[in-house]
Amino acid sequence: MRTAIADGTTILVVDDDPVAVESMVALLEKSGYAVISAMDGPSGLEMARRHRPELILLDVLMPGMSGVETCRALLGEPALTDIPVIFITASTSDGALEEAAAAGGRDFVSKPIRRVELLTRVGHILEMQKAALKLSEEQKLKEVLETAGAVCHSLNQPLQYVLGAIQILLMDMVPDDPVFRQLDTVREKVEYMGKITRKLAEITRYRTQSQAGG
Repeated sequence: MRTAIADGTTILVVDDDPVAVESMVALLEKSGYAVISAMDGPSGLEMARRHRPELILLDVLMPGMSGVETCRALLGEPALTDIPVIFITASTSDGALEEAAAAGGRDFVSKPIRRVELLTRVGHILEMQKAALKLSEEQKLKEVLETAGAVCHSLNQPLQYVLGAIQILLMDMVPDDPVFRQLDTVREKVEYMGKITRKLAEITRYRTQSQAGG
């Protein structure tokens, strides 16, 4: 097992062929990626758990635990299931490719490793992953804003009721009455709370409309 430390996105390479590993590590590091590697499926799983890479390059044919079995194990763990897997394969048979795809592979890189193919496929998958993550975060933000807007709307109605009731009570009281002053203070606080909820409702409405349009 070899670990390389570099700035940038972390990629895990799992392959029992040391020549292929050295080649991929060199190409990826030269492009600015941080690369970690393992020589078999169990070690790859452990590295994935420990480092949580952004992408895994996984050899299909490995002794013991195959790449397909390793991928299934990865996707079976909630903490690892979102990590995209690109299979490395020397086989071009439809059966092998279909089995790898069914196991959860996002793409394939053929052996012998070619620089342009490797970097193109890696870059494409990482961009797709980045876009999916952004979309997920935007959806979560939209849901939070919609919830906040609904809460503001729900709060505004009882606040208006309380404010109306206080105003009715104040109409029958003289300003010098201590209770009048207390109620008037409560009225000011309720009005202030009403302004806050209305302002927040306007903000959440604007943000959700902006997201829907953008």
